[in-house]
Order: sequence, then structure tokens, then C-alpha cells
Amino acid sequence: MDFLTLGVVVKVFGLKGEVKVLSSSDFRALRYKRGKALFLWNEKTGERIPVHVKSYHAAGNIDFVGFTEYADATQVEKLIGYLVQIEKDSKPLGKNTYYHSDLESCDVVDEQGTVLGHVKKVEEYSAQKSLRVSRQDKPDILIPFVPAFIKKVDMEKKQIVIIVWEGLL
Repeated sequence: MDFLTLGVVVKVFGLKGEVKVLSSSDFRALRYKRGKALFLWNEKTGERIPVHVKSYHAAGNIDFVGFTEYADATQVEKLIGYLVQIEKDSKPLGKNTYYHSDLESCDVVDEQGTVLGHVKKVEEYSAQKSLRVSRQDKPDILIPFVPAFIKKVDMEKKQIVIIVWEGLL
């Protein structure tokens, strides 16, 4: 079973057991619909806890989520650092649509095939999504995830071919 990470629990919010989740996902309102089954995963221990959404609202890239299984702040304190996940849908995504987690495992290459770096994270801004690319011995760069910069995404090769415009690197 594959899982899709929605975000990470960063803090307790209020007294009724809600948590602040730093989001890393699209379609957040859909993913946190009341009654939706989710999982909380501790990367260090491998513990995966099934939970259900009791409440949800958002502000910026922070999601405020309450779970049916937890009633107060003291119960959710232990969840700080856990990843919030859902089961990855087995249906294929539409054309030119990708899970952030799938993009984060790709190499970034120029049109000649030279490896420029590795996608560290997909970041969302009001204008578009951008790929944060880590490079060996150089600072990270942001590549807008738009057709003007992205020539091809090859998920089989785990590779993203970009068009290198002057000043990009």
C-alpha cells in the first residue's frame, strides 16, 4: 500500500485537540473532508495510526485539523512531528498531473542531459508551483513548474528535463 503525505504536524492548536499541519499537498479541503480516513505516521518508529477528520480549516499553507480519535490538546501533543498521510489513489492521474512526492524523487537535467540537481521539494506560491532543486556544492534553485521552464517529465526515468533560460542558474 502506497501513501501520499499531506503535511507534517507542527503544533497543537487550541484545547479541543486540533493540530497545526504544515501542508505539502494540493486539494486540501477535499483531503480533509469531515469523516475522511487518514493516517498519522512516525518516520522514526514506523508507527502508523489510523484517524478520521473531525474538523478542518486553513490559513495560508497551515491546516488546522481535528481528529475524531483525539479530544483534547494533551492527547495530540505526542503527534508533533508525525506525517499526515492518505492512501495513494490507485487510479492513474491525468496527463501532466503529478503527486508532489513523485516529483520530489526526480533528477533535474538540462536539454543536453546534464544533471543539474535533484528535486528536494515542491513549493506552492500564489502564481505557480516551483521545484526546489538541490545542487551539489551550490545553493538551491527554484524552477517554476510551468511549460516555459519544464520541457518533459519522465516518471519512468525519474527525470525532469528543463529549459535553462539565461539567469536561471
